[in-house]
Amino acid sequence: MIHLRRASQLLFLAFFIYLVINTQAKIVDTLYDIRSPFSVHLFFTSNPLTFLSVVASTKQIIAINYLPMLVLVGLALVFGRYFCGWICPLGTCIDASAHIVRPRPGSGRPSGKTAHSVKFYVLLALLLVALLGMNLVGFLDPITIMMRSTTYSLLPYSELLVRGALDPLYNVPVVNRVSEPAYSFLKRTVLTFSEPYYQNAFLFFCLFLLVLGLTAVRKRFWCRYVCPLGAFYGYVGQVGVVRRRVDEKCTQCGLCEKQCRMRSIKEPAELFDHRECIQCMECQAICPVDAIHYSPRPRRGVAHDTAIDLSRRGFIKTVGISILVFPLFRVGQRKIIASEFLIRPPGAVPEPEFLQKCIRCGECMRVCPGNALHPTLFQSGMEGLWTPIVIPRLGYCVYDCALCGTVCPTGAIEALSLPAKKITCIGTAYFDQNRCIPFDELQDCSVCEEACPVSPKAIKLVPTEVVDDKGNHKVIKQPYMVEEECIGCGICETKCPIEGTSAILVTSRNESRAARAQGAQTGGVLEGSFY
Repeated sequence: MIHLRRASQLLFLAFFIYLVINTQAKIVDTLYDIRSPFSVHLFFTSNPLTFLSVVASTKQIIAINYLPMLVLVGLALVFGRYFCGWICPLGTCIDASAHIVRPRPGSGRPSGKTAHSVKFYVLLALLLVALLGMNLVGFLDPITIMMRSTTYSLLPYSELLVRGALDPLYNVPVVNRVSEPAYSFLKRTVLTFSEPYYQNAFLFFCLFLLVLGLTAVRKRFWCRYVCPLGAFYGYVGQVGVVRRRVDEKCTQCGLCEKQCRMRSIKEPAELFDHRECIQCMECQAICPVDAIHYSPRPRRGVAHDTAIDLSRRGFIKTVGISILVFPLFRVGQRKIIASEFLIRPPGAVPEPEFLQKCIRCGECMRVCPGNALHPTLFQSGMEGLWTPIVIPRLGYCVYDCALCGTVCPTGAIEALSLPAKKITCIGTAYFDQNRCIPFDELQDCSVCEEACPVSPKAIKLVPTEVVDDKGNHKVIKQPYMVEEECIGCGICETKCPIEGTSAILVTSRNESRAARAQGAQTGGVLEGSFY
């Protein structure tokens, strides 16, 4: 069973990575599309924690395919907290890290009587804050953490190594006969169009290492004390039918208690906390007298310690802290929302609703072929930390692509048809004449006009007679912006040849969602982009 569990962990981790790789744009019939009808948000649509947080924060039921989520929750009613030990990709990485970062001696013991209860308070706080209208679950959800780490740092780092190793081999005779076909295959199947870059990628890599490195403090530290999804499955799985059983052959040797990575086994050995057991079955394998079995719960004869140590004082503190933290995240939010450089993806819902729905998973950034989307720091305040924002100087919104709404698992970015996307305005560009070459240097430059994808073009060139520093008269073509045609895609800012800050800047002025925010609010069922 241990071999089966490890195979299951590796299989789901490989499946997760496969879906992440599939969540990228490819050209299909000259348009941008994904190669598979499934993307990594299959993991999110089956995640009850993210679903509950979105529903609680928006007070609206999102229409999704409930089957995957119901299957996982239903299995928890049978097997308990099996998800953490058999499926969770982050849990698999934590188990793997234990072979590198060895837990210190005595790390199997908890730091206090209520240490295991911390994650239940974390879950309670996240749901309370969501009910107040603020969705913060993406900061601590393990699937989201794994997706962010893979998208922002692990895959870009891998691509950097692959491209750095294979690019030079193009000029090596004989070797390139093997390297080039392999390189072409990788470009078709794994690699993105261009080497991806994301702001603060090193920060997300360090946070991922921190989660893994906590293993040095306690075995499965994250799963024991922090993970809210683990707390959810632990609470739901307390009625699990299949449980650990200890028969009369037990000699109370204590090996199972020392081996247990979740510290769910107590003394005597037949006493254990079912909410903490992740069904790893290592205690069964290590038992010298074969006294431990996993089978349907007997009616009597086996004792279980299943009480969560949640005190009334702890509950009151959690509620109080949640209420105090809520306004801190909203300080100055109104002015930040009005920031001219806060440009959201096409199809993004109005800002307050966007912040309630976005779980910071990074799927939209992963799939963006123009590398236009990046995680924010504080451009949208604390509440908007790590949500997607368009940074045109680093990348542009591709005119023939509408994938960000297709892969969004919560409806924060609505799925748009390609014709609708092409007329959706996310901002408006303007010229800084103090930096623009035709205005400042009095030289011809038409890069922005040539790059503009809309028809008719939003950038026009007007022949203008000017006088240079030497007093010579000449005619150059100076650009001007037709605001009614501009959709804010940002390709003009990306391609501007001026070093440093571009001479043409895109702001969120005239964005389409601003007009929608002023319209009538509708209730009922939200049609998200779930499968």
